[in-house]
Amino acid sequence: MENVIEFIDHPSVMTSGPLTLAPGRRPKRVVLRKLDREFVTHVEYMVITSSIEKRENVNIVIVRCAHRDWDLGHYFTFGGPTGRSEADALKEATADFQERLQS
Repeated sequence: MENVIEFIDHPSVMTSGPLTLAPGRRPKRVVLRKLDREFVTHVEYMVITSSIEKRENVNIVIVRCAHRDWDLGHYFTFGGPTGRSEADALKEATADFQERLQS
C-alpha cells in the first residue's frame, strides 16, 4: 500500500510553508494570500482526512489537508489612498512570510 498527501489549497493562497504537526495541537502552516487590494500572511489551520482509494489496481492511502480557518494575519494593502504600489506591498508581504517561516 502506498501513501499520498494532497493539499486542497484555498483559492487565495499564493504560496505556503510546510505543514506543522505537533501532539495536542491543530495542524497549521504559514501562507501568503492575495485578496482584492492586499496581500496577507496568515497562519492557516488545516483539517486532515484520510481514505483508501484504488488507483491503477493499487490501494493507496490518501491523506488530504484542507483549509479550516485563518489566524494572526498581517495585511499589506496597496493602491487607493495608501499610495503603496502592488509590487512594494508584495515585497513587504513576501519578507513577512519568510520571517514567519523562520519563527
